[in-house]
Amino acid sequence: MTQFRPVRSLVRGLDILQALNRRNGATVTEVAEDTSLSRGTVYRMLETLREAGYVFRDGADARYRLTIMVRGLSDGFSDESWVSEIAKPRIEALCEKVVWPIAIATIHGTTMLVRETTDKNSPLVLRRISGGFRVPILATSAGTGLSGLLPRGTTRNPFGCPVAIGLASVRHDGSKPEIDSENLRRSA
Repeated sequence: MTQFRPVRSLVRGLDILQALNRRNGATVTEVAEDTSLSRGTVYRMLETLREAGYVFRDGADARYRLTIMVRGLSDGFSDESWVSEIAKPRIEALCEKVVWPIAIATIHGTTMLVRETTDKNSPLVLRRISGGFRVPILATSAGTGLSGLLPRGTTRNPFGCPVAIGLASVRHDGSKPEIDSENLRRSA
């Protein structure tokens, strides 16, 4: 077996991608703290990743965030970009009218995968997220809505989450079911 030295810059770049993923976006200083790399190195790596299309710098809070291109790095993933292409102009137009932030998400295992969002366009956003971010199904309004559409008599959780769904309350008055948030986060 041939001995070789790993490409240190590639390993550093992957460490930076992992740090951004854990934090759902971070400043240069936060990434430097997480990876034990100098701020200068982190800045150059982030700008390289930005130029390549894997991260973007959010002008609203100076945080670097992952783009959907990162998903293409796993298991031969090939995203169906048509969802975002069709949704983006429509949700941006709606956001302009109602000001409220809007997101389009699809089921991905036991999570909702955010495909597109208007967070950058709305002043009402409390926590910015971007395309490619995953959220536990039952912690979202979209997931709650989906659970309310399950056929009557459904007793087992079809999403695979280890929580009980309050389907009756969702169907009756549209309220969000009571869930154990910590248990839900661990399942995602």
